[in-house]
Amino acid sequence: MKYLAIAVCALFCSATSALCAEITVSPNVLVSWQEQSLFHGEVLIGADPVNANHLIACSGVWPERSDQHTILVGYLTYDGGKSWKKTGSVYRGFEGLDPVCDIGFHGVAYLGSYGGNDVYWWQPRLMHDFMAYSRDGGLTWSKPHEFQAGDRDMIAIDKTHSRFRGRMYDTALTNDHGKPIHSYIAEWYTTDNGKTF
Repeated sequence: MKYLAIAVCALFCSATSALCAEITVSPNVLVSWQEQSLFHGEVLIGADPVNANHLIACSGVWPERSDQHTILVGYLTYDGGKSWKKTGSVYRGFEGLDPVCDIGFHGVAYLGSYGGNDVYWWQPRLMHDFMAYSRDGGLTWSKPHEFQAGDRDMIAIDKTHSRFRGRMYDTALTNDHGKPIHSYIAEWYTTDNGKTF
């Protein structure tokens, strides 16, 4: 039976060589070399739909001291992941939980998170979701938009050829000012590359 399975796989691969092409994995690369002493968590990555060499990664970075907040940090590559550089902390002083990032058409990049500042921390009425956009692929960032606070943010960019092509959606689990029984999914979207939601 073992040899039959091998023979069938070999026959299938010879008939469909495109599907059985060899996959090559590159060596490990330290993306966060500029912040390598700090713990990174909740890491995501997004890819430019037109330029496969243009990627963005984002993470919440935990500080060394317990009296400091987590910050949102992004990292960029323009060579397919061979080298990375920090794109900067978009909003220092704010909690960088549930980071989200991606790249849309024309190189427009998005970077966001959930958080509040020192005064607002863990007061649901005063927490917000934040979303910034970059017209230059992630080198410089807009002032972030603020939304009602939500947990486990996710973004999706329509990269199809439908009439909604380029639209970016931001969703999160939110509630009526800290009352979990009234939780619901909230959604915001932009049709103009992040200018308005």
